[in-house]
Amino acid sequence: MNIRIRRFTAGDLPRVMRIERASFGSGAWPAEWLSQYADAFPELFLIAALNARAVGYIAFSVARGWAELVSIAVLPACRRRGIATALLARGLQTLRRRPVRGVFLMVRRGNEPAVRLYESAGFQRVRTVARYYEDGSPALRMRLVLPGTGPATRRLGVT
Repeated sequence: MNIRIRRFTAGDLPRVMRIERASFGSGAWPAEWLSQYADAFPELFLIAALNARAVGYIAFSVARGWAELVSIAVLPACRRRGIATALLARGLQTLRRRPVRGVFLMVRRGNEPAVRLYESAGFQRVRTVARYYEDGSPALRMRLVLPGTGPATRRLGVT
C-alpha cells in the first residue's frame, strides 16, 4: 500500500466532501468551512492519497501559539490501514516547524478508535465537555504539548 501525504489543492474539494459526508453523515461540515481552513492554513490542510486517489484528510488551524486539529477523516472503506496515523504524523511534523506550543482537539467521547489514535501520539485527556455535539453528545478535549522532536513524534515513526 502506497500512502502519499500531500497538501490540499482546490481540485481536492469534491473528494474531501465525499470523505466528509461518508465519515460524518448529517454532521458533515459544509464545503465553505473546509475551503476557509484550506485558504487560511494551506500547509496545514493535508490529503492522504492511496493510488493517487484522495482517501483521507486532516486540517489544523493556529491561533495564539496553539494549534487545533479541527478535522480528520478517512473513507470508511479505507480505515484500519494506517492512513489516519500517517496524516496525524505528517501534520504534527509540520506543526513542529512552526512556533506552536501544542495542539488541542475535540473528539466524541465514545469514539474509542480516535481516542486511541490520539493517545498513541501522546495526546492527553484534558476534560470532558458536556453536550458539545449537535446531538447533545459529550466530547473529550485533548492536548499535546510540542516541545520539539520528542516521544510523540518517535511513537508515530516521524523524524
